[in-house]
Amino acid sequence: MYEPREFTTSELLTWNRFLSQTLLGLALAWARERDGSADGFVHFARGRLGQVWEGMGAGGVEAATLALQLNAEAFAGKSHSHAVNPESGEVIVDDLPSGSLCEELEYHFDIDVTPEVLREVAGVSQAEMNRLYDLLAAVVDGAGYGYQREDRGEGKQRLIVRA
Repeated sequence: MYEPREFTTSELLTWNRFLSQTLLGLALAWARERDGSADGFVHFARGRLGQVWEGMGAGGVEAATLALQLNAEAFAGKSHSHAVNPESGEVIVDDLPSGSLCEELEYHFDIDVTPEVLREVAGVSQAEMNRLYDLLAAVVDGAGYGYQREDRGEGKQRLIVRA
């Protein structure tokens, strides 16, 4: 029998990551079906989010890289490494959705799921799902710096900030 209870912060964060990645994945799939590509949605969302970050007065490359790392970790989970200097910064993260999200879902909620199943539910490919990092990079746009994402292979993405 189900007993109502308060959820832990870790459970809520895991569920929020699952829900937000699924909803944004669905938005990408919808845009692709409607327009033939998700490019318009990514451009629109990143532009609007960039305006928000610009209005918040983002600092230098270091601050933009820290904000990008914070966005990536809050949305996707831990980053594997990060480096920053006054001219550039980078954050190494897992492909979306990550295996660690699936492990957390199983640990907290006894949901046995794989990244492939989560992408299938949303109706997106691995490459499309990783474009969600490009939305998170709006913080870099708002700070007035350049952003680039590179596929490093082996399930990793490199997010780069340049002055």
